[in-house]
Amino acid sequence: MRLRELATTLERVVEIALPIALLLSYLIGLTTWVSTDPDGPLRADFASLFAAAKVVASGDVTQLYNLDYQGAVQRQITAPYVFAGGVLAYLNPPFFALALSPLTALPYKLAFGVWVALGVVLYLLSIRLLLSMPPRLPRRHHRTVWLFALGFYPAFAAVLLGQTTFISFAVFAASLSLLARRHEFSSGAILALGLFKPHLILPWVVILVWQRRWRALTGFGAIGLALSAVSWSVVGLQGLIDYVRLLNVVSTWEEVSGFNAVFTYSWNGFWRLFLPGDLRLATIATYVSDAVTLGILLYIWRKQPIVGTPRFWKATALSFAAAPLLVSHVLIYDMHFWFIAAIAVARFVPALAPRQKVPLFACVLAGYLLPFLTPELSFKVGNLHGGVLLVMAFCIVISTLPVRDDHTDAKVIAS
Repeated sequence: MRLRELATTLERVVEIALPIALLLSYLIGLTTWVSTDPDGPLRADFASLFAAAKVVASGDVTQLYNLDYQGAVQRQITAPYVFAGGVLAYLNPPFFALALSPLTALPYKLAFGVWVALGVVLYLLSIRLLLSMPPRLPRRHHRTVWLFALGFYPAFAAVLLGQTTFISFAVFAASLSLLARRHEFSSGAILALGLFKPHLILPWVVILVWQRRWRALTGFGAIGLALSAVSWSVVGLQGLIDYVRLLNVVSTWEEVSGFNAVFTYSWNGFWRLFLPGDLRLATIATYVSDAVTLGILLYIWRKQPIVGTPRFWKATALSFAAAPLLVSHVLIYDMHFWFIAAIAVARFVPALAPRQKVPLFACVLAGYLLPFLTPELSFKVGNLHGGVLLVMAFCIVISTLPVRDDHTDAKVIAS
């Protein structure tokens, strides 16, 4: 009886009280930030995107991946503020800078506001799209999903930094929704739009190849080639070579524009934090962990579950929860993967017993409280013990949850 009461209490806290409390705290924090720190946008990551767009708009595209030139343009925008190291490196492909170039017609702070507003609209539309995927979630779950979405810390972090999170979230939401509707070519084509952050997309391409979803890969390849052609037209062959060289150089840095690899929610950050001062051993441990994680994900998809069945959603939930571990550069604002994983869980889990609810809600509760650790502990505990280990715990809990029979659900879906 005590376990049942604990499960009920955790459920109420996680589903209602906590998201509302967090939403109110975020709104208060955002209002305070805007009113007391009008120059806050100058320190946002958006400055890097805006500067790259200005370089393309000005026609001086040969300097797009010259860090000294990037820094000079950024200082013109953010003066008197200067990023650590003199530059916040722009590491996205050329086509993305071209897409953002219309924003340079606006003053920087107005462009920042427009960018954030567009991102929030995309975020809300993406939530609606995820809720409408077949089979539809019961209406009683919609309130919970919306409360979680509005109280989701990575979304709040993305607003403050002017990050690209909402675009990548929309790409994954639209691609998954199309796949759930069995429009595989369109699903792959939409997924390719996420190549402005290629490192986030690569694990999913591997999974598509493993599943032999050739129609999805054809759509992905078509749009990917089109975006490559656009990038070529913007910076030429030498510009693309410079881009690859810059990525290779930055990957070897211990710190980039004040960013340290240990800040990442991945095996890379985990082992660099766990094995300080031994980069070689940390790198080997990262490669081994990546290989094991990828092997587990491929094993999960080995039987190519029918789209829309409980086994499909369970594999999807595990993949969205574990994929960030494989990505060398993934921060708190990139953790939209977790939100999609949670929605996937809701699609395959029948009524849960208290012994199943307690660990699941405990994982979600811990994930929400993670960002509120003290600054001194936020990276050490928040990454080593909270970030990566919490992902592992979440995956273990998901893997133990029951699923109904695939064949029964396949008949329902087909009908």
